[in-house]
Amino acid sequence: MSGITLLVPCYNSAAYLPRLMESVRAQTEPFAGILCYDDASADGTCAVARELGLRMVRGETNRGPAFARNRLAEGADTEWIHFHDADDLLDPRFVERMSGLLAPEVDVAVCNMDWVTESSGRLEIAWRYDGDLLARDPVQSNLTNPVGVIACVFRREALRRVGGFDESLRTWEDADLQVRLSLSGARYRTVPDVLATGMRHQTGASANQLQMCECQIRLLEGYATGLPARHRATVAAQAEKLAAWLLAERLHPGVSDRCLQLCRRLGCKVPSTANPLLRAARVFLPARWLLRWQALHRSRAAS
Repeated sequence: MSGITLLVPCYNSAAYLPRLMESVRAQTEPFAGILCYDDASADGTCAVARELGLRMVRGETNRGPAFARNRLAEGADTEWIHFHDADDLLDPRFVERMSGLLAPEVDVAVCNMDWVTESSGRLEIAWRYDGDLLARDPVQSNLTNPVGVIACVFRREALRRVGGFDESLRTWEDADLQVRLSLSGARYRTVPDVLATGMRHQTGASANQLQMCECQIRLLEGYATGLPARHRATVAAQAEKLAAWLLAERLHPGVSDRCLQLCRRLGCKVPSTANPLLRAARVFLPARWLLRWQALHRSRAAS
């Protein structure tokens, strides 16, 4: 079967499915099919899906988005699939523009995306992707600028080859998938348009910052030994970046300690800097002090 199947993992999504379906019905070219997975919701998600005419597979217990997406991929009957969370939005040209990227030499088609705060409508983060880097060195690109799953159309066979999403992860499962796809030789192609919007709200997975940070450092620790040696400096840089943010926000000291330990194991001197005073201070001052001072100095310079 040709076309792109829309796959929607749902958990307590009754309030969001009608809005998502508005953007689906507004597509200038339709999806080939739509399949939803209900991850044991308690808010009438299945009833709303039936009212909208959606095909729904229901799970018995809540297993998380990785499990839900893997079951959806198994149920799809097209070569190309797109995962979209129920609370996020699609540009009406999504199918039309992404279909133009699909070719025998492509495994993952990528568009740009925005993150918007649900309550205010304010743009929080603009995720833009370097198409040349994604094509030339997708592992490096995905380590430094992970591609959001809602900004992709995947060749279903490419996901099957890497075992799909890691079901042990409740967050960062989409970023990890991109790294593993890249390692498997997946070929990326991009379109510069913003065609997907992720909505940020207090009930989303990103609201649990500790879980997010613990998942991220766990993955970085695995990449430190599992990736080719040429990527280890990048892994260390990402660990330092996470540590700097945690220290500046005074959050989760146990996670920041793991980040700094990983940097040391990889031979990275923290903080990474060209400032001669900071470089000299690394000899006798703790890395956490220097990172906190560096973050404070940068915030003052930016204001």
